[in-house]
Amino acid sequence: MAKYKSINNLIKTDSAAFTLIELMVVIGIIAIISAIAIPNLMNPEHKLKKAATGLMADIQKTRSMAIKTNTTWGIWFDNDNNRYIISSDAGDDDAWSKIDADQIIEKEVVFSGNMAGVEYGHGAATKTVTGGSSFPKEDSTYSSEVLTFNPKGICSAAVSGYGYRYVYLEHKDLTYAIGTGATGIVRLFRWDGNNWQ
Repeated sequence: MAKYKSINNLIKTDSAAFTLIELMVVIGIIAIISAIAIPNLMNPEHKLKKAATGLMADIQKTRSMAIKTNTTWGIWFDNDNNRYIISSDAGDDDAWSKIDADQIIEKEVVFSGNMAGVEYGHGAATKTVTGGSSFPKEDSTYSSEVLTFNPKGICSAAVSGYGYRYVYLEHKDLTYAIGTGATGIVRLFRWDGNNWQ
């Protein structure tokens, strides 16, 4: 004769809930992670690095879009308004000399919000990336603070033949330099207190 189990033995009676101890452990882990992550997000080095790597990526994207669309693209470093603007249009004078009201703006980045405190400047750096002792007035060595790429991805004529040009970003005493050579290769440096790394 076959043995049958009663229906009561087949029903699981344990409840699937968190205990108070398990809940407290999870809350404790979240508190520890928050205590580590939030100060790092507020850290000036984090803000500046984010702004510098973002600018570097946008310069590379501007170059790729010039190649992709077979047109000249430009990026303005607007020191007065603490921003930069990417455009696929040279403006009314066709010389990339200013930002016009009806100009095509592909992207605008203002150093505010989660990048608050970041601005154009050289912070505590005592020499330029190229070794000079005086920094440019607008903290950019680009002619008229504009970098353009032609359809071949090569930098504007003002950059060609002069080696690398740079724009400097600061947050308090910290400094990053982002630059391009005539071929359009983008470089990023950080001031470590004594030298550019």
